[in-house]
Amino acid sequence: MGTDHDGASTPESEAAEEADWALATAATLQAKGDLDGARTWFRRAVEHLMDAGLDDRALDIAKQAAALSEPPPAPTPPPVPTPPPVPTPPPDPAPVFQPPTPIPSTTPTIQPPPAPAAPPPVIAPAAPTLQGPALTQPVLHLNVAYDPARSVAAEGAAALLTALPLFADLPPERVRSLARESVIVPLRVGHDLPLSPQGEVAPLWVVIEGQLHLTVAGIPVGGTLGPGDFVGELSAYYESACLFRAEVTAEGRALCVAPTVVQSLARQYEGLRTALEESAWERAFEALGHASALLAAIEPARRAGLYARFEPVQLAAGESLLTEGEPAPWVWLIAAGSVERYGGALGAKVQRAGAGSAVGVASAWEGNPSGVGVRARRTTLAARVSAEVFREMVAEAPGLKGARSRADVW
Repeated sequence: MGTDHDGASTPESEAAEEADWALATAATLQAKGDLDGARTWFRRAVEHLMDAGLDDRALDIAKQAAALSEPPPAPTPPPVPTPPPVPTPPPDPAPVFQPPTPIPSTTPTIQPPPAPAAPPPVIAPAAPTLQGPALTQPVLHLNVAYDPARSVAAEGAAALLTALPLFADLPPERVRSLARESVIVPLRVGHDLPLSPQGEVAPLWVVIEGQLHLTVAGIPVGGTLGPGDFVGELSAYYESACLFRAEVTAEGRALCVAPTVVQSLARQYEGLRTALEESAWERAFEALGHASALLAAIEPARRAGLYARFEPVQLAAGESLLTEGEPAPWVWLIAAGSVERYGGALGAKVQRAGAGSAVGVASAWEGNPSGVGVRARRTTLAARVSAEVFREMVAEAPGLKGARSRADVW
């Protein structure tokens, strides 16, 4: 193993030793005639040389590996030596015989009929020759470089992740792998983390350094987040729009974890899934009380009392919120996830709604059968109140009548 000037091993020296070992293996396989195996080990040597920062040598080895792909030229046979000429003795004189004089024949000569003329040969049109593009660049494109600073930062992030309740169930090796697979980004004061207000999938953010402040329409929700806290589980895990914003109030760094990684880990580790669901439940329902489309026109003092009558529930994918042809038993407020509406007029398209939308308002208000059906597209968090209680709320707060004109109030 290579060492630096203090005697400690370095990634570059280890990569150089791995490259030498790979080159020796490739040379042995090439000598045995195993060109496929030799090419494989040449490529591995190129990767290790790149990690060691030896780009020029890596390019030379890449050219050598590419040369193995070309068939060797056919050997030229050695010239055959020409034997010296054998002298020929002069011929012996021989008597000269004169042929007899031919006797004319009286039998007529029958001439065969002339052969039919052969058709002219058919000349096939020559196929156009396609010229391939000239290779002006080397086959191997060196576009990835080893970054020691990122490796050190990933190790520091792994140490932090290990201490978090969110990743308590993960083995240490998986935590280190997670830190390497993720991206560390800077946090700038005044910037907002992208939390997908439109419902697109967005990553999970884990704070390493700095602070974040969660707000809805200027109202604080969820408190201030610091090192070890996370945000973005609504979009990364539920693939939902987010009703609050996360503003950076102190510079630092955050670990950005891809949604596919978050969802995969949630399926494997129950503790991580529980932490995501508990955080999403608390933040989604707290933000819903301030950002619901149904309650938006109500003054904040009265809005809190109305929202307190709603019951938080979780819906599985495909579960029904509203049935076409039946009166709405509940009025729903969507906190996280998404639902889709179908039915209604002939030829009407399926429509979707996400966090902040209201379902069943028109049917519950009038007491008539619903003209549409609504189902959850995936796991969805919602708050509901019975149709009878909702009609009482309308009598108490006339401002609710204006919500019926909104497109996200069904």
